[in-house]
Amino acid sequence: MDPRLKPIALTLLAGIIASTVPGCSRDLPTVPNDQPGAGGADVAQSNRNRPTNDDFSDALVIGTIPFTHRVNTSNATVERSDPLNDETCGFGSIGGHTVWYQFTPSQDLRINVSTVGSDFDPNVFAYTGSRGSLTRVACNFLPASMTFEAKAGQTYFIIAGSSNGDPGGNLVLSVDLSLEVSITIDPVGTVNPSTGVATISGTVTCSRSAFFELGGEVQQRNAIASQGSLFASSECDGVTRWEGEVTAETGKFVPGTAQVSAGALFTANATTEERHAEQVSATVRLTSSN
Repeated sequence: MDPRLKPIALTLLAGIIASTVPGCSRDLPTVPNDQPGAGGADVAQSNRNRPTNDDFSDALVIGTIPFTHRVNTSNATVERSDPLNDETCGFGSIGGHTVWYQFTPSQDLRINVSTVGSDFDPNVFAYTGSRGSLTRVACNFLPASMTFEAKAGQTYFIIAGSSNGDPGGNLVLSVDLSLEVSITIDPVGTVNPSTGVATISGTVTCSRSAFFELGGEVQQRNAIASQGSLFASSECDGVTRWEGEVTAETGKFVPGTAQVSAGALFTANATTEERHAEQVSATVRLTSSN
């Protein structure tokens, strides 16, 4: 063979082999972008699905309240500086799948942070400070509810995350003013002269829908000192009337004056936040119900 033809023959032979041998190609192998790479970790896919507020430096700003944010935290990650496994406060600790929020009130406020509506059991904590140097100010002492006093001009960083190895899920985080509550006692009540059972009434006020349990005591000093326990419970929405019947533990109540004291625990229907109304006392004139 003419030596000048040898390189051409070798090139033709390589082309024939590449076209006839299965799986043989001159092109380098490629891996689709969305397929797992070495070790099975789908890094590209995971990064693309991470929440935008996954990192402390990307904490979502809460501008005005009420505020609600919905996000899937399944692909949320943790940082070395995340305050994890803090078991010294609240209902539980945070173990992973964390997202961040920040809030700077323009005036002193008492706020509530709620995770009611989430399809897993997240925990929430509030901090002041900076990355890696945070000071805790609050956490969820109750499931799905955290309440704290926020000072004007102070930036609060709120972290929400999974606990007990939960894989995250659909988080619903709401921030609103804390539930405000109060009690009044009517100055006049009634008493059944035959049974000695007294009826005491008044109002409860709540800034939004809540369930309340009211407890107290009625004392009357006459020939035989009488006292009994007061109880009432119901739904509250705005200003709501309450009424309770009281049976004396000794003797019986009679027409005249009695000393009444009462306090109440309110549980917000939408957030599970609990607030105790300040106990109040009043002198009540008991009149005959006949």
